[in-house]
Amino acid sequence: MKTDAIIADGCQPESVVDTIYTIEEAAEILKIKPRTVRQWITDGKLKSFKLGDLVRIHEDDLQALIDQARQSSN
Repeated sequence: MKTDAIIADGCQPESVVDTIYTIEEAAEILKIKPRTVRQWITDGKLKSFKLGDLVRIHEDDLQALIDQARQSSN
C-alpha cells in the first residue's frame, strides 16, 4: 500500500488519492454539456482513464485543457 511506503520512508504522509472527476462533474466545472466532454475525450483533446467501466478525468488533465484554451485565446 502506498501510504505504508510513505510512512516507512520517514516522509510526511501525502494524499494518496488525487482529485478525479466524472464526466458530469468536469462538464459542470467547465459549464458545458457532458456530451461535449465525451467528444473532447474521443477527439483526444482531454485525457481520461477508465476505472473499471467508469470514465474518470484527473484534475491535472482538466487544468491542462483549461490552460491550453487560455493560451490559445491570447
